[in-house]
Amino acid sequence: MVRIGTVQAIPAVLESLGADPAEVLAEAGFDLALFDSPDNRIAFAARTRLVNHCAASTGCRHFGLLIGQPIGLDSLGLLGLLVKYSPDVRTALSSLVRHQHLHVRGATT
Repeated sequence: MVRIGTVQAIPAVLESLGADPAEVLAEAGFDLALFDSPDNRIAFAARTRLVNHCAASTGCRHFGLLIGQPIGLDSLGLLGLLVKYSPDVRTALSSLVRHQHLHVRGATT
């Protein structure tokens, strides 16, 4: 499971490409309300399927790049804040590795 925060730009990008976000998401089996909070979670496989569906629906092969452009540390939620306000790079990276489970489960750094 992974927080939706890292792909929260999907509805805005769909709209910027002329697609109806609610319609495209519904076709993929998702509700637009999923994007109401960056802390909502989605399975890794479902997120991949969603991004692929959005790319196919819009004909935009670089859809993943577009949703990644606005992403910053804030997309990681509390983990991003911990990293951002760490006193040095070593502490930031150590915190990222130690607490990654707050953002995503089933992955390692």
